[in-house]
Amino acid sequence: CRFMKRRTLKKNINYLVQELIAECLWISHSQKNTNLKDAENVLDNILLLQREVLSRVSHQGAQSGKVYFRQLRKEFIIRVEEIIGQIKTLA
Repeated sequence: CRFMKRRTLKKNINYLVQELIAECLWISHSQKNTNLKDAENVLDNILLLQREVLSRVSHQGAQSGKVYFRQLRKEFIIRVEEIIGQIKTLA
């Protein structure tokens, strides 16, 4: 049961990352005044977030599960909001 929860969490993270990437690519290709270097930096931030969070999901360490995943979720949401802000500046 615990394995399924981590698996579901990873799927949800990957889905959200795919949506962020799609939005970034759509804006960078549809807006004439978009700086492609800025778009590349946003994409790099998205992929870095994915790599870090998936790694933390897989390797919990000795911390309590509930507390650990609650903190991970909070940090993930903050980083996603930052990335959404970066995507908005591309438009």
